[in-house]
Amino acid sequence: MTDALDPANRKRIETFREVLADLKAGKDHSITRLTTIKSLCKDPAVAAAFTKYLASLAAETLATQSYPSHLSQEQWETFQRLAKEGMAALEKGGSKSELRQVLTSVRSSQNVLKHIHWNSVRIIECSELLQIERALECLLADGDPSRVAYEAARRHAERYDPSYGTGLIPSSANALEQIIAFWDETIWLRIPNSGSSC
Repeated sequence: MTDALDPANRKRIETFREVLADLKAGKDHSITRLTTIKSLCKDPAVAAAFTKYLASLAAETLATQSYPSHLSQEQWETFQRLAKEGMAALEKGGSKSELRQVLTSVRSSQNVLKHIHWNSVRIIECSELLQIERALECLLADGDPSRVAYEAARRHAERYDPSYGTGLIPSSANALEQIIAFWDETIWLRIPNSGSSC
C-alpha cells in the first residue's frame, strides 16, 4: 500500500487550499502552482487513480451537455461513444493491447494538425475526450506517470480571461476544488500498489 498523503503531500494540498482561497477572493496564480501534482502522483497507482478521477468528471460533463455548434451531430455522437468506450476500458483495465486499441481510437478522433509558425499544433475539439485519453495514457505509461497526471490537472483547471490572462484564475476555483476533493476522499488515502506502471 502507498500512503498517498504523507506529511509532505499534506502540505502540498494545504498550498492548493491557499491558492483556492485566493481564487475565490478574485486573485490569480500561475498554472505552475499545479506542478506539485507531479510530486503527489509519483506512485503509478496514485497517478492512475487521479487521472481516472479527472476523466470521470470529463465523461460526466460530456454525457450531459448538448453538442457545440462548431461540431456536427455525427462528430459529437462519435466523441460521446468514444468517451463511453474509454471509461469502460479504464474501469475494466484489461490487457495493454486492449487498452492501446481503445487509446488509438480515442486519439485518432482528434488527430488533425495545423501548422502555425513552424510548429504542428494538434486541434482539440473535445477537451473532455482528451482527459479520457490522458487517463488511458497514464495506464499505459512505461516511465514516470506524473507528467501525464500534471497535464491532466492543468487541462482541468487552466482558464483564460482577458482580465487575468491564462492560468489559475477565479473561474478555475471549481476545478481546483475538484482536484482537492480527490485528495480529501478517504478512499484515496491508501491506494493499493499493483507493482506495475500506471
